Amino acid sequence: MAVTSYQHKSVTLYRVRIQLKSYRFPTIRFSEQMSGIKSEVEAQRIEVKFQKELQRKITEAELQRNITGHTWSGVLEDWYQSQKNVRVRFGSISQYVLDDYFRSMKKWMATFDRVPCADIKPLDLMQLFNEMADQGVSHAHRKKIRTTLKSVFEHGIQAGLINIARNPAHDLVLKKGDEKKPEILTIGEIRKLTEIAFAVKHDWRHVWALALLTGMRNGELFALQWSDIDWDNKLLTVSRSFNCRKREISSTKAGYWRDVPMSKDCVRLLQELRLLTGNQTYILPRLNRWDHGVQAAVLRNFCMENGIPSVRFHTLRACFGTQLLRQGVPSVVVMKIAGWKDLKTMQRYIRLAGVEVVGATDKLSVLPPEEIAANVVAFRPRG
Repeated sequence: MAVTSYQHKSVTLYRVRIQLKSYRFPTIRFSEQMSGIKSEVEAQRIEVKFQKELQRKITEAELQRNITGHTWSGVLEDWYQSQKNVRVRFGSISQYVLDDYFRSMKKWMATFDRVPCADIKPLDLMQLFNEMADQGVSHAHRKKIRTTLKSVFEHGIQAGLINIARNPAHDLVLKKGDEKKPEILTIGEIRKLTEIAFAVKHDWRHVWALALLTGMRNGELFALQWSDIDWDNKLLTVSRSFNCRKREISSTKAGYWRDVPMSKDCVRLLQELRLLTGNQTYILPRLNRWDHGVQAAVLRNFCMENGIPSVRFHTLRACFGTQLLRQGVPSVVVMKIAGWKDLKTMQRYIRLAGVEVVGATDKLSVLPPEEIAANVVAFRPRG
């Protein structure tokens, strides 16, 4: 109710609270309130006055909005509902991923919440992205944010919510920082990791070993069951994955099942696990907090304590891929085994493995023959 009564020092007083919002533009809303009114009649008169004043403000704001278009927050909300009703409903994107995009936009574009989208210029966005770079946000993450920005602005233009001809996000040019070599372990470092882990009977030794022998993702390892093993054909079927954030088991990241051939070491490891786990459904032990996503920290700490380059858990998958490539396994086969769909990703692992340049300099010779070089007196500068 707009008019309410309350007691103050044994005297009945009245309070008026009014809030109105635009039906056309939900983000347009105004409110007024007054307390200490001595009579109900006076309170009702003030209520009518507030109603008229707020309606006038809403009308003026709607007229202005018709000229400038919706604010950023209004367009973002409309985009979110549209994505939810279309893409999420028909399965082209998950609700979880959409919520991630939405939260990212809310975080980085908060300063523009009440700004009409038509007033957001490419220079404003460029300054924002420069600030992200200064804060250490990776180039890949900034690209993802730019893609979402383009989508939101495009939706606003197509839906008639923004009165502009060109999407300002199209003019965003992201400067790529210096490329860092991805984390990777050599075969010697891989063997050192497994030898120490098994020597000290580390709780995670079987998880790390199976990741290195199969190239499976963290969630795929967690969801692996004994029913997925074909002992006769020495094949391991990967058909499901555990999502620690949603806390549920669903299909693999690529969306399809795949077979991984089991090496002698892999068979030996699984036989050892079979003796340890008995009749349990899952192959790997249910380690403390593994389902909460702490696997990266555990591996990094172990590596640092034992003089091994500190790597994240996902690097074990990269180690699997690069080792196969170095052994001459065709990249197409590696992609099928590990479940990589993107050729661009595979090129990254080919580059890491160095298979494209191996042997390229074998015939390069500029030094004199060894028998001649042995007789040459070393040159020593005078003075």
